[in-house]
Amino acid sequence: MNNLIVGTPRSGTYNLYNSIVANPDQTGESEPFFNTSVFNTNSYVSFEDFKLNLPKNNHCVKTISIQFPSNIDTTNCIEYYRELFSLFDNIILLDRKDTTDHYKSWCNLVSKIKKKGGTKDVNDPYIFKDNMVSLDEIEWFVLSKVTLHRVAQEFNKEVFYYEDLYFNDTKGTYERMNLNLTKFSAKYLDLNRKYRRNDFKRTLL
Repeated sequence: MNNLIVGTPRSGTYNLYNSIVANPDQTGESEPFFNTSVFNTNSYVSFEDFKLNLPKNNHCVKTISIQFPSNIDTTNCIEYYRELFSLFDNIILLDRKDTTDHYKSWCNLVSKIKKKGGTKDVNDPYIFKDNMVSLDEIEWFVLSKVTLHRVAQEFNKEVFYYEDLYFNDTKGTYERMNLNLTKFSAKYLDLNRKYRRNDFKRTLL
């Protein structure tokens, strides 16, 4: 079975992805379409190359709702998602309920990427500071959420939530995602893997 994870930034998609590809029979690719223009980066691949090289089974792809292949017209993303979804057996959409905490994590992510000039070290632990929060970064954040829920509504897909997967009902949520919780995958859902270190809440990101 091929799994596709589409999420908003900092919604737990990376650990979810790792929980799948950690299994011995699985392969995967994380964010092949990283091209959000706020970071002035180019897409890694065209959609044609992506489809051509996609394994037929036991493969997981993780992407973000506002990341697109280089040759896709993003003004009509619904048709793109229609074709993308057709390539996978299992579609998982992931978001966060707590918008305030989510936006704080997003601001930290943007700060790291701009400082490092790419994606290096973005998943390392960090100490959160209030001065990381800036409304200058809100446009892409809002767009990522709106796009995800628009796609969910269009294709009648359930949106799963970070809070349920990592806090409220890990096993039940994982199984509702049509995934098998194994000894290999369980360690990536452990809250000890959280990035934010000085948060009194049990927050993974």
